[in-house]
Amino acid sequence: MEKHNLYRGFTIIEVVLVLAIAGLIFIMIFLGLPVLQRSQRNEQRKRDMGEIAGAIQNYRSANKGRMPESFESIKPYIRQDIRDPDGDEYDISIDSAIYGNMDTKNRKAKFEYHTKTYHGKTQVRIHKGSRCAEDEGYIYHDVKEGHAAVTFRLESGDGSTTQGGHYYCLDI
Repeated sequence: MEKHNLYRGFTIIEVVLVLAIAGLIFIMIFLGLPVLQRSQRNEQRKRDMGEIAGAIQNYRSANKGRMPESFESIKPYIRQDIRDPDGDEYDISIDSAIYGNMDTKNRKAKFEYHTKTYHGKTQVRIHKGSRCAEDEGYIYHDVKEGHAAVTFRLESGDGSTTQGGHYYCLDI
């Protein structure tokens, strides 16, 4: 004689446990994805700044060591499709003046600007006669002719264009 098993299927506890684990995995992915995407966009911006630094070096090689006066001068040395990961063009300017808080004793300046302009473009500043300082957000000014620092503000996680985020500085 055959016995029939009356208890086929899953218990309610097993179903709830599987749903809870699936929910935790979904939450981890949902919370981690924006951080990963922001990090990838910042890394792309850093690579683009390296390309801009290379374009300045190429310009200097072709022009007897002179630094470019404007971004238009180095455009021929940069690939035409260089764009911010958000899809907009970069707002790039070459300055010899320092904007921000000045520490004349240490010849250090704090540069302060927004992540994006009011047009939604990522601000990139090339400071002639400067180099990156050890302190984040600072550059040494009046260093020596032929030096420059490329700076921009990394995208922050708070959704703001003025608060949070760190600065990136690259010496040329």
